Amino acid sequence: MKAFYFNKNSGWTQAETLREALSHTHRAGLRPEDTPFEPRPEGGPFVLCLAGAGGKTSYLKQLAWEGKAAGLGPAVITTTHIYRPSSFAALDCGPEAVEQMIREQGMAVAGHLEESGKISFMGWEWYGGLCARTRLILAEADGSRRLPIKTPGPGEPVIPPDTALILCILGLSALGKPLEDVCFRLEQARMCLKMHSHPGGPLGEKWLETELGETVDEAVLECLMVHGYLEPLRKAWPRARVVPVFHQADEGEAQAAGIRMLEHMGEWEGLVSGGFLEEPSAALF
Repeated sequence: MKAFYFNKNSGWTQAETLREALSHTHRAGLRPEDTPFEPRPEGGPFVLCLAGAGGKTSYLKQLAWEGKAAGLGPAVITTTHIYRPSSFAALDCGPEAVEQMIREQGMAVAGHLEESGKISFMGWEWYGGLCARTRLILAEADGSRRLPIKTPGPGEPVIPPDTALILCILGLSALGKPLEDVCFRLEQARMCLKMHSHPGGPLGEKWLETELGETVDEAVLECLMVHGYLEPLRKAWPRARVVPVFHQADEGEAQAAGIRMLEHMGEWEGLVSGGFLEEPSAALF
């Protein structure tokens, strides 16, 4: 696994785990209550949400693997849809049964099984009961149709109100490809790019037109990350820590692109990651 973390105090360092990476960015000056995976001082679990595209499920599995190994008993849920888990499934059952599975097996993947074979959210009353019985909740909060990038539509992502950390993920495999081939919510993406295009700016003027065939470059990914995810989520969830992640950095060129973008964006912290499919966590559930 490659997980490079960045903060403005110490620059770039490679971490062995995601928890380590997020803890190091935390020590750059963030709040003690935001320490990754630790229950909140005011009570209740640590809630971590994954938004965006191009790596949410891989992150969900890696974070669950690390949480289980640390004895934190993660409850994996979705507020949208995820594929039915092959193990640790706690489907269509109450919070008490989820808690029992965590006690017996170290973690649980919980939700409602739909006819499509996917699992979905069990509702906010159920979620409240789960919060009373768990230390760590990992939530996939955004759908992306397995495409590497996305701009959220109305009501997306679906973030629980007590969320402590939101990881906003975009996939570096989109670079150099036509936007329409790699982007979910294509019209929202075009609107975002058009709104932030101007002569002399990073995007230039090409997105003022809506012709097909324009390719995704670093300026496009930066725009979709900042204006599609970071700014709206920080405004809507001011108490949550919102961190940009450029994933699919499996090769040196993609890794360098992710590093350049985070530095150019002027973010306080961020992650560039890849290689998760080679980790044991890839087969966790």
